[in-house]
Amino acid sequence: MLHLSLKFGFISLTKTCLCWKHENFQFLLDKLRFLRVVSTADTGQLFRTLCCDVEDKACAYGECSSCKEKKLPVLSDSDISCHSFYYKWTSQNQTRHSSTGKDIQVKLQNSLFPPRLKR
Repeated sequence: MLHLSLKFGFISLTKTCLCWKHENFQFLLDKLRFLRVVSTADTGQLFRTLCCDVEDKACAYGECSSCKEKKLPVLSDSDISCHSFYYKWTSQNQTRHSSTGKDIQVKLQNSLFPPRLKR
């Protein structure tokens, strides 16, 4: 399925999903690439490295007997002990008062925040 991709000011039709789960993974991968922990920020290339068949659900969920033992390739000269952050999309539940006087729960979505660092 082709999705409309709006990144870096360009509009293109690609096989890119812009849901919050995939965008959060891309934020994490971008940060790992920036920190020189991994060699690529391309999710397609990463999945081809980790999965024997990127279209197979068993491979994607780590259930494939051929590729479930594969690990994320980490660059040997990377410092994985440093503290850093990456941005991610979050949502939160909020109670609001309706005009009828009842309390209703609404979900506020898509706020871009860096997660709190654990100390």
